[in-house]
Amino acid sequence: MSKKIASYDELLEEKARLQELLGLQKQAINASLGSLQEGVRPVTNGVLVMTRVLARIGRRNRPTSPLLNVGLDIGVDMVLRRWILRKAGWFSRTFVPLAASTLLARYLNSEKETELVKKLKKFFSKQAEPDGAPPDMATTEPDESNR
Repeated sequence: MSKKIASYDELLEEKARLQELLGLQKQAINASLGSLQEGVRPVTNGVLVMTRVLARIGRRNRPTSPLLNVGLDIGVDMVLRRWILRKAGWFSRTFVPLAASTLLARYLNSEKETELVKKLKKFFSKQAEPDGAPPDMATTEPDESNR
């Protein structure tokens, strides 16, 4: 306001000027907000992806054994947070173990037997049965000639 208002006409002119100034200010704010939203869009997209990935941690995606759950959580925490990511920033130390835990839980809970699981079962079954028969069945029957 540069001068005193002396008449009603001047008041209406000042009101029109202030209305125009208000409209310009609103446009400037909307433009600033639009550019801010454009700048933040990659972050919001990343948060959306992480939310979708981490939302599947629920009960149905976790192994059914409580011991396996505890082992998975402790193992991922020990290996990733304390050894591999010990010098990483807070973001990766927080979200990488959660994502790894989710992926491992899905892998352990999957119905399909993978090649690695088949090989491990085959390896351990060979260790348990060296002759192809269980140890209690491997004993020989006494000969009748020795009686």
